[in-house]
Amino acid sequence: MRRKKSFWVMGILIGMLLLSNILPGLADEEKKDLNIQPQKVIVTPKEPEQGERSLRDTLKIIINPQSSFEVDVWVDREGGTYYVGEKLTVYFQSNKNCYLTLLDFTPEGEVHQIFPNKWEQDNYIRAGELRQIPAPHLYPYFEIGGPPGEEIIKAIATTTDRRLTPGEVNYEEGFPLISKSGKNFAFELKVIVKPIPPKQWAADTCYFYVAERKPITGRIRVESEPTFANVYLDGRYEGRTNKTIPSVTPGRHTIKVTKTGYSEWSRTIYVRAGETVNLFAELKPYPLYGSIYVTSTPWNARVFIDGVEKGETPLTIEEVEIGWHEITLIKKYYHAWTKDVYVGEEEVKLDVDLEPISYKRH
Repeated sequence: MRRKKSFWVMGILIGMLLLSNILPGLADEEKKDLNIQPQKVIVTPKEPEQGERSLRDTLKIIINPQSSFEVDVWVDREGGTYYVGEKLTVYFQSNKNCYLTLLDFTPEGEVHQIFPNKWEQDNYIRAGELRQIPAPHLYPYFEIGGPPGEEIIKAIATTTDRRLTPGEVNYEEGFPLISKSGKNFAFELKVIVKPIPPKQWAADTCYFYVAERKPITGRIRVESEPTFANVYLDGRYEGRTNKTIPSVTPGRHTIKVTKTGYSEWSRTIYVRAGETVNLFAELKPYPLYGSIYVTSTPWNARVFIDGVEKGETPLTIEEVEIGWHEITLIKKYYHAWTKDVYVGEEEVKLDVDLEPISYKRH
């Protein structure tokens, strides 16, 4: 019994060994019958997350340090600031005969092909030849648009005529739109130029900054306590506080603030282009009453204000309403004296010489 059991165990082991050798061969035969081929995996470079790498840094990956082939691109204010609406000139040159493409990476993230373009569709340039955009007498000037930010121009030159854009270019647009994502297109461009032999291509980059249109006027902001006071600029009514006066020409100006029942407030200021002058007018209320001191020669003249007798000189009259009043002095044997007087914050002082009445004798 023991021998039979041992033979049976040895048979199982031998069968397992045979199966382990046969099964892989069957699997290979099955693959041949199904014509299964190994698949190539294509890995697309991943665009860095926002803030990880700037567009300028992204474009630095498109360089060719091994080539004696050189191309240069620059603007008439490279590294400087252009204001929206200003004119721009782009210059470019190569040390070899080549086919050159200029790509404009705008602050809003778009990519435009500025050379070749609608007016110059032949991008072949000769060694040492200085070219520019706009080309003289060919098409309108190149105007800076918005939004504000850094703008980059990338030049790619090749010794053979090659397409450097992924799709067809529509030259009816003038400066055709190539991509709406500058960073994505930078990675696509790297893939396009990578197979080109180093001696057959060159690249260069220039940059500048775009700012809002250069201001030519300033502003004045006028606030007051109390509010709803009248605001005058150089004598012209502008509205009520709190008030911002736009488009003020640079230079000296006078601001006046008035309100019924309050003293007038004014300042002379200097306005600069692009700046706002902030003013705060603290208005002081007018006193409701003033006073009058009246004396006369001789004394003891009767004093009347607006026809109402107040006493005899010398006399101080308190709580006189602010404004114009008629003052009259009367004394026997003297001519009456009358005058209109304005009563304000400060005390009004009157010193009157009465004229005696002369009598003729018969």
